[in-house]
Amino acid sequence: MQLDAFSNGSYHRVLNAATDFAVGTGLGPFQLFGSVNGEPELGFVLSPDFQHFPAEVFVDDFISGSYQRTSSPFSDLRPDEVPTPIFQLFGRDSGEPELGSINTANTASGTVELHADAVLSAGGGYTRILNATSDFSPADRANGTFQLFGSANGDPEFGFIKTANTGTHTVEVHADAITNGSYQRFLDSGSDFSPADAANGSFQLIGN
Repeated sequence: MQLDAFSNGSYHRVLNAATDFAVGTGLGPFQLFGSVNGEPELGFVLSPDFQHFPAEVFVDDFISGSYQRTSSPFSDLRPDEVPTPIFQLFGRDSGEPELGSINTANTASGTVELHADAVLSAGGGYTRILNATSDFSPADRANGTFQLFGSANGDPEFGFIKTANTGTHTVEVHADAITNGSYQRFLDSGSDFSPADAANGSFQLIGN
């Protein structure tokens, strides 16, 4: 794994490290996320047969020059509850990442729904901490990317990067924050990025 950091106006390599994941590991997304010690943790969400078994999370920490396994908890997300999930890991003060799931199909509310698990005790598995609706339409999935990202109060904010069918003809950013048990809009903004850039890379929201 390689990592660059921004200094003096450009990105420079700060990390080249091996992991304990096998080459060709699939059936889930890899993700880096922040940690309290400054070195990013590396997570992998395994969901080979989510219709019958819950997703499993594997987490490596940077120790003595390489990434080494520190936890492998199961989630409590159920296929009947989240039939078409977009899984995402995001940092938490305890050091164990929260596991979020964005559900964009067959939702009871008719809107995009959010679920999140957290490890609440040392050595424990994931326990549900969030079930919430949003004000986004599942149809928006075809026009961009949904993303959960950390916030200062512990509840993740929920964003949508719209790269198609935008009113401004630029990439748009829309974001919800949780209020009284549901996610409600607090940001609708254009950007100076072109939607054509979506074919050349990936956009990402970062908490502040």
